Amino acid sequence: MERLSFRRGFRYLAAFSALAILALMARAAASAETGSKVSPAEAAQLWQAAKANLVQAPDDEQALRQAAAAAQQLERQPATAKLAIRAYRDLSAILGTSKDQRIAAGAAKFAGIARRLGMLGHRMKIFGSLPDGAPLDASPLAGKVVLVDFWATWCGPCRRELPNVKRNYEKFHNRGFEVVGVSLDTDADALREFLAKEQIKWPVMMGNDETGAGWDSPLAVYYGVTSVPTAILIDQSGNVVSLNARGPELTRRLEQLLGSAGG
Repeated sequence: MERLSFRRGFRYLAAFSALAILALMARAAASAETGSKVSPAEAAQLWQAAKANLVQAPDDEQALRQAAAAAQQLERQPATAKLAIRAYRDLSAILGTSKDQRIAAGAAKFAGIARRLGMLGHRMKIFGSLPDGAPLDASPLAGKVVLVDFWATWCGPCRRELPNVKRNYEKFHNRGFEVVGVSLDTDADALREFLAKEQIKWPVMMGNDETGAGWDSPLAVYYGVTSVPTAILIDQSGNVVSLNARGPELTRRLEQLLGSAGG
């Protein structure tokens, strides 16, 4: 999975030094290295400590990095999923008070992450422009099962997932399955060449200089997309049913919604 680098001062990291939360951060860093998780109680404690530190110093990039990493710990486990949403909302609010414009600019991204994590069971707005600048017409998506696929041509995991999306599209399209791609590429010509070569049959949006491109693409910012591929699945009623509809999960969900026969 390819992640946003946060070159503007929002890089998620695994090494921390603030004395007030050193022990908890070290525990979180060790867990990240081993692939394990801190306990829900530890994750909540870590977040409260990091949040308090950031409130005292909203212009401190290190405090921001620590708080962002603490929110990530909450996001990684179901037991603290709701707290993670609140944490990202808090991060957005705190960043809005920063006098550092680079830091304050990140408020929208954290608000977007909270918005994305809270979408399960709710409707998703789909908007943006195609590579030629024309706006996406979302009206044909009504009543369909829709995969909103955030990806990029430079993303290795995205390229590896593409055959799976194609197979599912061919199998389920006639039964009401649609795909909308959201490319985080910045070169429209290169994207069009890739789409033609791969014979992509569904619409693919991308940002531009006017709206913001790459990680700053409007829909990516609105939903706080910080890694690709990010695959969000919407059911026939327009509600989000999965925030990670990749690999076998995509097929399983489509069989539930559209039936497993045929294809």
